[in-house]
Amino acid sequence: MLATHHVETSPVFPAGSRVKDAGHLEVGGCDVVELAAEFGTPAYIYATDEIRSRAGEFLRALAERTPGVCGLRLYVERENAAAQATYRALGMQETHYQLFEQLTRPAPWV
Repeated sequence: MLATHHVETSPVFPAGSRVKDAGHLEVGGCDVVELAAEFGTPAYIYATDEIRSRAGEFLRALAERTPGVCGLRLYVERENAAAQATYRALGMQETHYQLFEQLTRPAPWV
């Protein structure tokens, strides 16, 4: 079994990033040398779990430090199970509220 070395927490490397014995950086469970071979370089590599975690921390900190704000409310389409799972993983709960709207013109994305 190959030994691995964890990369120190930094603003550059997502949590859990590590350097394998072969000297390959691993981000989000993916070997970046393999990613470069498959997709070419330069490439942007995103660790989505880390992005979601940091975004949740940011939103909570913003709400806690903003006078008059008592919490966060995010809207999600009923069919978007992935977003709902993400919100639950961030500690959010489904509420009893239902959303109503009246558009004054067609939405540009429809």
